[in-house]
Amino acid sequence: MELVDKIIMKNTLSATNPELLNNIIKKGITKTYQKNNFIYSEDERVDFFYIIANGKVEISKYTDKEFKKIFSFLTSGNFLGIPELFGEFHTVNAVCVTSCEIISIAKEYFLLI
Repeated sequence: MELVDKIIMKNTLSATNPELLNNIIKKGITKTYQKNNFIYSEDERVDFFYIIANGKVEISKYTDKEFKKIFSFLTSGNFLGIPELFGEFHTVNAVCVTSCEIISIAKEYFLLI
């Protein structure tokens, strides 16, 4: 299954046309992360939103007592960081559970769409 098909299947952008999704992906930078690498951490500045091309990512947050609260696990075709684009800093952590290929799209480009 193509990445665009996975995005349409997994996200609320199902009404978006595949050509627009392909253009968004082409504007991105693809980077490979190893298992346990952070894509971003809470309190880091928001400069990008992300699409998982391959792999599995954990979304979590550390509580005041230093315990980790896991919110979800995301896989190929899922987005990361979109709600945070409207703020300045990330409120959660995104950590690779497996080796991952992640597409980063600049915040400025996303806000123009």
